[in-house]
Amino acid sequence: MTLGPRLRIFIGVSLAITVSLGAPGHAQKTKAQLNTEVGTTFPDQTTGQITPSGVRAFQNDLINSIMPTAPVGNNNFACYDGTTGLLKDCGASPSSPFVANGNIIPGPANTMKGSLDGATTSDITLTACTLTYQFTKWVSGTGWQCGINPVLPSRAVAATLDLSAFNGVTTQGYALPGDGGGAILQKVNASSGFLDAAPQTGTISAAGSAYTNGSYTGVPLASSGHCVAQANVTVSGNAVTAVALIGLKGSGCVVGDVLTVSNAYIGGTGSGFTWTVATVGAPLGSFTDTAGNRWQIAPDQPGYLNVLQFGARGDWTASGGDGPATDNAAAFTSAEIYALNGVGSADAGGYLGSTIIVPKGTYKICGGLITADGSWLRGVGQLSSLLKQCDSDSPSTHFVTLCNPSSLRACFNGRISDIQLFTGNGTPNAGVAMLYTNNSQQGVIVENVTIYAGKRMCLLGDTGFGGAANFVVRGLFCTTSASSVNAQAVSVTYGAAAITFTDTIVESATNYTGSGILISTGGIVSIRGWHSENVATPIFVNIPGANTTVEIFGVTGGSNCTSVITRQGGSAANVTVVGRINPNGCTNAINNAGAPTTGLVVDNTKF
Repeated sequence: MTLGPRLRIFIGVSLAITVSLGAPGHAQKTKAQLNTEVGTTFPDQTTGQITPSGVRAFQNDLINSIMPTAPVGNNNFACYDGTTGLLKDCGASPSSPFVANGNIIPGPANTMKGSLDGATTSDITLTACTLTYQFTKWVSGTGWQCGINPVLPSRAVAATLDLSAFNGVTTQGYALPGDGGGAILQKVNASSGFLDAAPQTGTISAAGSAYTNGSYTGVPLASSGHCVAQANVTVSGNAVTAVALIGLKGSGCVVGDVLTVSNAYIGGTGSGFTWTVATVGAPLGSFTDTAGNRWQIAPDQPGYLNVLQFGARGDWTASGGDGPATDNAAAFTSAEIYALNGVGSADAGGYLGSTIIVPKGTYKICGGLITADGSWLRGVGQLSSLLKQCDSDSPSTHFVTLCNPSSLRACFNGRISDIQLFTGNGTPNAGVAMLYTNNSQQGVIVENVTIYAGKRMCLLGDTGFGGAANFVVRGLFCTTSASSVNAQAVSVTYGAAAITFTDTIVESATNYTGSGILISTGGIVSIRGWHSENVATPIFVNIPGANTTVEIFGVTGGSNCTSVITRQGGSAANVTVVGRINPNGCTNAINNAGAPTTGLVVDNTKF
């Protein structure tokens, strides 16, 4: 879009004249002196004679008055002397052809040199606070004013300025953790809360009446604006008596926002309850300038966030370890809080959140990370985007949790892909995983993810709140420790679920005595393309009832393996169909409740 007339700026034009002269016969003369000499040397025939020596003398005078006097420097510039009007040696040419500021003749105040038509150079007036010429000017003591939206060195610098004249700004770089550099920010209404800051505390401003007594989990609270929160709510005496924020808690709030809830989430009866925000956390991408204007970070593309814009730094190195590396928990959480403000799903189960990009780097995260309902945590490659768990984390801490585990409600499309998770924590961690969820469903949950789990599990899909679920894993690479206290590296125990694994590798550096995956859920389970190394039992089936279909195709074992597939004695029979099972180092292809099958299993076999 053209905001004003096209402007062509002329910085300067220099003409270099190389002069090579012998010693002159005469000194330089002025124009008046030359005119006098013409009359003397070239007289009319009635007053004198024109002689050859006179012609030569005038020729020398003329040449020396045009050219600088010798000696002159080779390749020097020639310029006019302002006093005599004669040419002189102006010294060596600069390395750049640009004219110094001091040599530019200024025009009237608030003008610049330029051309509007590409031919005629003139003084162009810069009018105050206009986009006509697309300039931004700095007013001392006030800040950037007028013209185009400025590009500022950092979010920290932007917060020190009065940016009232603009509706948008851009920040550069990532100078400090939490700086929010490299972002586009838009001015928002003073009453609007930041989407990357969550409410921290609040009070029950009205308890309401006629509600159904009980304890309710994962209750969505909302205002008429952007402010939302998630909480567990207690109703006693038909009134709300307690509200406890959970998970990522919510976002988009300012102190004083009043929230309420549909009674459909707390028993189906009653009205009148309100909850008022008392405190709000600090945003890590957005900021307030010195004039009180609020600047909200905006995605580069709709629905795509970048953790660097919330202050994350991928600065962990193997040589430096955890000590000097940035703890990125707050930055990642701030991005996830922003993502929580997604478009509400037509199904009451969850949100359609944002994609959160993790650029190349290794990011240390302490205390675990919970992703927003419906968000997609997406790296740029399993060897490029890495999340490092703090060595100091509690043994009971799941590293990355998809969706709010405290809501006890279904979460649609909580997802992680194209990334690596690893830990250096050597503490035994029974039942604790590097990647955990108890409610993410309805789509691809894990895709192209590498996990170095140490003594944790790689993946634990627990419970499956929200009813029937579609849980899909593609391209999982899992490495677990031989000394892990877990009975399996991967476990998904969702009830009434359709669970799919494709192209999965589970391995251990030395013999892992557990199983690669435990299948112990009802519903439909499909495993295609599975390989294990140094895992005693790659696939372990223990189905409690017959209301299950298990399909396992294209599986190879490896070293230190007893049976590629094992059906536990007492597990439901005739519900598992397998094909193309290659022992490849395992003693048996199948152990059917104690009855082994050796050799390659090619055709479909039910057991």
